[in-house]
Amino acid sequence: MCPLSSRIAAPGPACHPGGSTAIDILDTAGVQRKSTLMQHVYFILVCFIWGTSFILMDRATLSLGPLTIGTAGALGGALMLGIVWIIKRPPLALRLADFPMLLSIALIGYAVPFVIQPYLIERIGHGYVGAIVCLVPLMTIAAQMPILRQYPSRTQLTGVLLGFIFLVAYFWDGVDREVPARQLLLAVTIPLSYAVTNVLVKRSLSHVPSVPLACVCLAAAGLMVLPFAVARETIEHTSTLALSIVALLLLAVFGRGFGTALFYAMIRRRGPLFAGMVCYTIPIVVLAWSWLDHEKITLKQLIAVLGALATVVVVQRDLERQARLPPGA
Repeated sequence: MCPLSSRIAAPGPACHPGGSTAIDILDTAGVQRKSTLMQHVYFILVCFIWGTSFILMDRATLSLGPLTIGTAGALGGALMLGIVWIIKRPPLALRLADFPMLLSIALIGYAVPFVIQPYLIERIGHGYVGAIVCLVPLMTIAAQMPILRQYPSRTQLTGVLLGFIFLVAYFWDGVDREVPARQLLLAVTIPLSYAVTNVLVKRSLSHVPSVPLACVCLAAAGLMVLPFAVARETIEHTSTLALSIVALLLLAVFGRGFGTALFYAMIRRRGPLFAGMVCYTIPIVVLAWSWLDHEKITLKQLIAVLGALATVVVVQRDLERQARLPPGA
């Protein structure tokens, strides 16, 4: 305890109950502000990197096929996360019984969307395909019901239903663009694949650290698609080949690797609710690139995307409110 006389007479640092000085408190506050600032820097980088991934896939499709893009992106991302894994050295913590689920997740959440995305981008456009990821949080809540037997609150259920209404509006815009029904249905599988993967990881692989899990899943997905890429696609020397290769390298290193590592760093330091807010801004980055690339952006598309994002905001706030409640409340 610091006597009052010592605090008045001494010119040194002021004392604080509990033994801490004012300088200690200021130092701690400074470290916290710096940490918070870095998390927001991570947030902005992830939004920009993942939002830019779709135009990179578009450029890669100029000379490369979707199987090649999916394979190289997954293996390149696995290599990047492998480096992070070696530096951080988290345990793998996988059991033999986990491998069937691990392979299922690698197929559903990595291999399939990594091939479908460039396939659709080549035919529909990167802006239309990329913006649909805004539905991932709402589809995740919907997927929790049959898989986890975890039922949403009234607000969350209303958000999911509104999200599907905006999805119908988004499809309506696709019909106006004369997009075939088969391709529209494939577009739905992108957010659905990610949503189901999120829920399966939570149910069966939550004991595995995020970076090793993503690294192994990316490697497994790349190896799954590799034989099909070798058998069905060839690389032709065209005038756009160099651009496609550069775009694919950027996609693999940053979109699949570096961006994923930053995302998991946000989850670890600020929690999944903060990290999940990237879904608010990724479609905005996607549509900004689409506008700069002179792609067609319609009012109906903007209304559907902004409506879905507004719904995600409402649901996210309800999740944050529930997270602050004491257990059993």
